[in-house]
Amino acid sequence: MKKVVKVLTLVVTLAFALTLVACSNGPDNSTDTNTNAGNKTSSDSTDKTPAKSEGSDETAEISFWFNYNAATAEAEAFEQVLTEFQDAYPHIKLNIEPVPAAGDGLMTRVTTALVANDLPDAFQYWGGQALVEMAEGGLLMDVQEYLDVTTKIKKEDFGQAAWDHYSHDGVIRGFATHTAFPSWFANKAIFDEYGLEIPKTMQDLINIAPTLRENGIIPLAMGSNGSNPAHFFLSELMHQYDGGTEEIRTLGQTNQFDTENLRKTAQMIIDLKDANVFPEDTIASGDWGPSWELYNSGKAAIIFTYPWMYTNMSDEIYANSVIIDAPVVDGGTVDPSSFVGSFINFGFLVTQKAWEEKQDAMVEFIDWQLSDRATQIYVDGGGMTPKNMSVDMSNKVYADVLDHIQGREYVGSHFTSTLDQDAWLGFQPACDELFAGALTAEQFAQKVQGFYDQAK
Repeated sequence: MKKVVKVLTLVVTLAFALTLVACSNGPDNSTDTNTNAGNKTSSDSTDKTPAKSEGSDETAEISFWFNYNAATAEAEAFEQVLTEFQDAYPHIKLNIEPVPAAGDGLMTRVTTALVANDLPDAFQYWGGQALVEMAEGGLLMDVQEYLDVTTKIKKEDFGQAAWDHYSHDGVIRGFATHTAFPSWFANKAIFDEYGLEIPKTMQDLINIAPTLRENGIIPLAMGSNGSNPAHFFLSELMHQYDGGTEEIRTLGQTNQFDTENLRKTAQMIIDLKDANVFPEDTIASGDWGPSWELYNSGKAAIIFTYPWMYTNMSDEIYANSVIIDAPVVDGGTVDPSSFVGSFINFGFLVTQKAWEEKQDAMVEFIDWQLSDRATQIYVDGGGMTPKNMSVDMSNKVYADVLDHIQGREYVGSHFTSTLDQDAWLGFQPACDELFAGALTAEQFAQKVQGFYDQAK
């Protein structure tokens, strides 16, 4: 099934815009309070590559790192975007380094390069707290300087939330290319085989765990390795508690991680762990690939995941799957069918040095990365775009999930709201310990709060 979707930026709702504005020290929005400035489509074509640039007699070189998740449609999309750029701009030589995605490899690689003063000209990276140190160190270009000279991209081509997430102290420092939202899948064939109902609540999930376990099935493919994908799961549950969304939204200002709602959420996770809902080894089964493999191989009944994994789902598993809402947590007051987590999850940064030394080449490179053609390729590879344009949504899983979440409020996460990178680096191993059963809810809350206190 093919579906053409008019993308109004999945972060179009004002609620989510305010989340990112509040959590990113974004620029003054007094002249544009909408997350989405309209249904504009840039002048680039979505169905053909640009004509080859004549360029100059001299060859410019651009070094570029990208997050590489091997043997996936996402990786193929990144490679295609870079290959087509090289074909269209032969006077620019790309020196590409794919950085393995597993275990937050890109963050480790960039952190090492920062210490060695050896950043590439441009590199894929996250916004929010991830870019603060580089922005404050004067290492990143001012994106407004690019917007002032480009003839192909307009600021209104992207929703305001996309710019805000890559801003610090009122200056835009990066470019958003991907947004994302979570989804839950249940393997209906497994539930039918054992005469079970798909759980509506977390207590339902706990109740059916013994039957599934007796038959060698893991109830929920959820682990935590470097806090992936568990930190999103934790945020998703906390949104169900009264006031939880506001606490997450304002975390960047308050640095108040330890709240009653957080402790309730942590205790819910412990209850699930104690009931054998998760895999026995939550660290080995954590990160995106291992948890997904459990579901895709029919060894897990339910999975909580993100769009960059959709293209890995086998046709057989998807034929047996249904999209479900998050089971209701004990004591929750917010209907999980009323919201969906969403965030600007990826983009790229350009160094100030590269901008000063090779501006013409960098303009052409940025133009291409933000073009309609590159955007469509990213969507084909399982990404979702923050750009205001029409895209061909040919991936059935993606299209079905979009239908499922229509009309919901978009909310953020602890990851998008945390502005201090050291606080987040402290959170990650503590999250692993929580899911492994090594910390109580109180110990987890207090331990992580200590890292946020240091950021105040």
